[in-house]
Amino acid sequence: MIQIQENLRELLDEQFGYSNAQTLISELNDTEKSTFDRQVKLAKIVFKGNEWFKSAEGQQQLEYCGIVLTKEEFMRDVFGYGKSFFYDMAKVGRLSEETTIVQEYKNECNQLENLNDKQAVRSVKGVLKFAKAVANGDDAEVEETSTGTLMTFSAKAEALDSDKGASMRLTSDGSVVGVTEQSIQALEMLLAKAKEQLNA
Repeated sequence: MIQIQENLRELLDEQFGYSNAQTLISELNDTEKSTFDRQVKLAKIVFKGNEWFKSAEGQQQLEYCGIVLTKEEFMRDVFGYGKSFFYDMAKVGRLSEETTIVQEYKNECNQLENLNDKQAVRSVKGVLKFAKAVANGDDAEVEETSTGTLMTFSAKAEALDSDKGASMRLTSDGSVVGVTEQSIQALEMLLAKAKEQLNA
């Protein structure tokens, strides 16, 4: 979790419930991890389904039941995937069943988050890219999320009776960028005027 100055945290909590945002960000990060775990479980089923469909036994069972199904129909109608994502899922399922690559990928994601206070991108494409790098003997790295801006505040120099303006932004990873004494004072000034106007 991102650490910010205590006086800024108190101000933000008082004004718009910043601590609630931190809790929700943490919950969203946990949701992403569990979503990836569910994708891996599904990928195992896709892999097994693909192997069954390709097998002579699978084709024989379909024929016995009077079911005619092309590979594309199997991918689309049974799993709801297009060809590319279906095969990606099957590859991840194979990796999960036959190697330790998926667990190594998850460990790398956790390590990135624990050491760097970042959020790793857990995805089917990400684990396949990681596996390819390992197979090629390259440096296998996990991808970090890019931080989006959730909220911004800016003040022009004229409003601050200064030669320089100030700005801050709250990012999707919970950090506040641009924290200075001047930006905090500008935000406090704006909030005081807003409260005055609200109560008038």
